[in-house]
Amino acid sequence: MKVDVPFIPQEGGFDCGPTMLRIANEWADKDVSYGKVKELLEWEPGNAIATAQLCLVADTLGFEATLHTAESEFEDNMYEEEEYYQEHGDMEGAKKAFRELERRDDLYEDHVLTTEEIKNRLEAELVIALLNWEETRSGDGYTGHFVIITGVENQTVYVHQVGADPQPDMPLDRSVFEEARHDDRTDQDTLCLKP
Repeated sequence: MKVDVPFIPQEGGFDCGPTMLRIANEWADKDVSYGKVKELLEWEPGNAIATAQLCLVADTLGFEATLHTAESEFEDNMYEEEEYYQEHGDMEGAKKAFRELERRDDLYEDHVLTTEEIKNRLEAELVIALLNWEETRSGDGYTGHFVIITGVENQTVYVHQVGADPQPDMPLDRSVFEEARHDDRTDQDTLCLKP
């Protein structure tokens, strides 16, 4: 099963998060500029965005947003020792978002979606997943990257790869997708949006 989702590649590095909401706005036919999305996210070039930040801004934009995560206890020092987040993370913005999510438990569920559950949501919801993109390239290390899931068929998961070498409906072997999602640093985060 595949769904039709608009495709827009990233404009630069580390803007996969803002690009997800840019695509979501087009998918839901919302008239919100990309500049406004970046402003609401308080995004700065070179900074990665936390899934919690995407969730809160999606809610502000009028989406019914739900973050499904393995990490329900948000700690102030989450990931501070992780080199990737030290170098690219907006740690203050992430902490602020995590604290807000703790107050807004209507926006997250302490439940990791299975690939089959994701498949069942695709017709009514836009599904964004955080992956360790290095796992898709058989590389070492960690690069957090957001993708939109556009289909699940047998042993293939289709994603909009908006970063380097952008590709709509990029096929990933299901086992590779699962490995990239289940990295400790992704918390298996999946953001589901309804218009």
